[in-house]
Amino acid sequence: MNSKQIIPAILPVDYFDLEKHLERTRGVTKYVQIDIADGLYTQSKTWPFTHTPDIYYDKIVSGEEGMPFWKDIDFELDLMIKNPEEMYTDLLQLGPTRMIFHFETLTNPIEFIQKIKEEGLIEIGLAFSNDTDVTEHFDVIDLADVVQCMGIAKIGFQGQEFDERVFDQIKKIKDTFPDKKIAVDGSVNFDTIEALSDAGVSNFAVGSAFFGTENLVETFEDLEDLL
Repeated sequence: MNSKQIIPAILPVDYFDLEKHLERTRGVTKYVQIDIADGLYTQSKTWPFTHTPDIYYDKIVSGEEGMPFWKDIDFELDLMIKNPEEMYTDLLQLGPTRMIFHFETLTNPIEFIQKIKEEGLIEIGLAFSNDTDVTEHFDVIDLADVVQCMGIAKIGFQGQEFDERVFDQIKKIKDTFPDKKIAVDGSVNFDTIEALSDAGVSNFAVGSAFFGTENLVETFEDLEDLL
């Protein structure tokens, strides 16, 4: 069984855009990534920050409703937001199996991640920007279930040019943590996925290269064939 995983990545404009993308994904794969950007850490802004307050987000957090298609799809949250520690409890109510925290947004990364690990409710992903020297942060990398490297320089946007620096980050992590799961998010497509797989990547967040096609089942299978 192939342990490598294609993960469709949704950058939702609003709740209805999220619902539409999840509906398209249902039946193709059981696992997706939902990107959440606050317009502060990134220039882009997504649900639930596009309309504040957002009645759909509030209903999910309060337990009145569940996430769209929650019975059919598991998901991870990629939190491109400032001070994610302050939103962690609310975001947990969305029911993710994994949250990905961007290292540069955390005030006390080790303390925060240790706290989450003790709770044992979700898997922990830790993302690093291309400008961060990962060799200086092996102590916190050791705590993460998945380390996410960015295939683009400007996060929060899809369809950008691939940043070759990601290969250096992957190698540095693999050399020290050969069994660590590594994800790449940003500019993962038919031109880059094979080289990323050969470099040791196991999780591939695919945005526009997946959702920008007509036949999602065929696209998903064609991408898997390259792993």
